[in-house]
Amino acid sequence: MSTLVAASENRRRLSALLDGSGVPAAVHYVSLVVAFIVIAFLARNQWFFFDEWSFLSDPNGELWSGHAGHWSTVAVLVWMLIRSVFGIGSYFPFVLLAVATHVVVMHLLWRLMRRIGVDPWVATSVAGLGLLLGAASENLLWAFQYGYMGAVGFALGAVLLARRGPLSLPRAVGIAVLLTVGAATSGTALPFFLTVAVVLWRLHGFPKAAMVMAGPVAVYLGWYLLIAGENPNDYLRATGVDILLTPEFMGAMFVESLGRIIPLPYAGIAVVAVLAIFIAVSLRKRLTDEMLIGVAMAGAGIVFAALTAYSRWGTTVATADSGRYVYMVFVTLAPIIAVGLTRISTSIPSRAFIVSILAVLAVYNTGQLVTAAREEAGRESFVRQAMSAGVDLARMNPDAVDLAATPDSLYFPFSLRLAVDLADDGLDLGEYSHRAWLTALAGVGLTVDDDAAPLPNCVAASPGTLVPADAVITTSSDTTVGMAAIADGEYGQPRDLRLTPGTHSVATFDRTPIVITSTSSPAEVCSDGEE
Repeated sequence: MSTLVAASENRRRLSALLDGSGVPAAVHYVSLVVAFIVIAFLARNQWFFFDEWSFLSDPNGELWSGHAGHWSTVAVLVWMLIRSVFGIGSYFPFVLLAVATHVVVMHLLWRLMRRIGVDPWVATSVAGLGLLLGAASENLLWAFQYGYMGAVGFALGAVLLARRGPLSLPRAVGIAVLLTVGAATSGTALPFFLTVAVVLWRLHGFPKAAMVMAGPVAVYLGWYLLIAGENPNDYLRATGVDILLTPEFMGAMFVESLGRIIPLPYAGIAVVAVLAIFIAVSLRKRLTDEMLIGVAMAGAGIVFAALTAYSRWGTTVATADSGRYVYMVFVTLAPIIAVGLTRISTSIPSRAFIVSILAVLAVYNTGQLVTAAREEAGRESFVRQAMSAGVDLARMNPDAVDLAATPDSLYFPFSLRLAVDLADDGLDLGEYSHRAWLTALAGVGLTVDDDAAPLPNCVAASPGTLVPADAVITTSSDTTVGMAAIADGEYGQPRDLRLTPGTHSVATFDRTPIVITSTSSPAEVCSDGEE
């Protein structure tokens, strides 16, 4: 008898662990493990990229002042911890953190959908789509984005706490702490302040909601007003009449993001239109607590889109469907979409059809993820090679290279000096191709004499014009000239060189020829006619 009671208790506990949803929940937990393994495998060849160089070069400089306008103290501290434990010889520990963070976010999203009454199979299928969301590959494969996703995870934890039971003091403190830590990780937590405030107000009344929210809001405002450093992206903000055009950016973010997830013509427009009608009809009635949470999550998405449109207007509407924005659109709209799908899945056939559609979308997005992993690994591999070539040039020719220049201006907008320092600190650069060597040579190995003597035989400096080692470039106005090193018929990536009016001698220190790739205004390549 006692054995039967124990077995029954174990089954009860297992059922509670799986949130009461049986087989679908078991499928969800398996999918978490599978997704982690798949993404980790796809990310095995990724490498440090763009913003990560800021964290590598001077993490203390952004510990409190923030990164690109985001309060990033928690993200920087975690980065410093990983570096202290694993060093920078391998990128894998860094990217594994991002993968784990993403998996946790999708699990929290699944739990939220279950809490608001979404059908177990629908919730599992929607979360499964999110787990391998190839349309948002930028987040899944780029280690730097663990802060972006981590902030979302903290915020979702706060929403879940706000949704549960009586608002005891420990629970209220927990919500406030999660929101504060999320805000100190990335600005992506801020839109969810609205969601948590609405849920608390609805379930626990305005006074309690105000008391819980006061702490996180005050702490963030204190940081923003008293500690935050200058945002280098301020020049991108919408100003003047452009502010009136930010709804275009917002609309594009939702429509184009959904269109990237769903490979059908006008799919984004259709989904946004149906959601708008669904929410409008629901608002005409008395919202249930569950429906309110779905609407409040969608509201967080609108707030995020508005803040992004204002602060990133200068990047143009074409960037509105960037992978990181696709991620936020998915997270904020998934609950309300899942609620709607649950309402129409009133029978086994209808539920099976919906799950099948979501499964097909998951397969499609997995394909996108595989493609993106291959493309991004190739891009980052070349950056790694160019840096390695630049470091070798610096070590072999210390007096001939420019340590203040960059070996790859396209994706490594930092100096060769930083590359050398990181290599000395254990950064594994590896071997490099001839093209990477030519790229680094043009990047850090050009010598420029702005007082060169004029030469008689001149031709227009059009793209493709060869500049021999003894030639000069003559300009009549301020000109930006794109130049690439060339050898054995192979070009490196070009470097933009700004020249003032006059005659300039431009050559690589080892006399490797260079070729003009572009000019911003007319210029001439002149020689003495002897070559």
